[in-house]
Amino acid sequence: MAYSNWGAFVHRNGERRKDKEDVGVFDTDESTIPSGWRIVANLVKNRDRGNDEWYNHSHHAVLGDGPVRLCGYKSSPELWIWKDGIALRINLETYRIGNGGEEWEGIYNGEIEGHKFQARQFNGNMLNLWLRELDGSQWQSMCGYCYGFGQVD
Repeated sequence: MAYSNWGAFVHRNGERRKDKEDVGVFDTDESTIPSGWRIVANLVKNRDRGNDEWYNHSHHAVLGDGPVRLCGYKSSPELWIWKDGIALRINLETYRIGNGGEEWEGIYNGEIEGHKFQARQFNGNMLNLWLRELDGSQWQSMCGYCYGFGQVD
């Protein structure tokens, strides 16, 4: 749901997936911990393991169960792929198709490894995410500032 003043809600085929909120990109170890404490548990775990790779850190929204993950951290989209045992972050600028004429608005639309995705930044601090996986599963999320925080589950 949220940590600090930033948060998200993630849905797969219309059903909420709390286990994909405030977790690492390819790691949901903390998904059973109440949302507000997930970030702390994640930071402690990464410090103890000595692994500070960015994809191991909690992201507000993680869309996808397969090798391709579309994520939201604060109001920024990130596209990741797990290939040959390595997490690779894909440059979304390659997929930028336009903006709304505002400095903080951008639309990223594309396909990678058969997965279709769209990320739309708006209002300076909000982000809509959409991902369709190979099996047809549809993921959606909204995340951003003062979103999700304090909501009742």
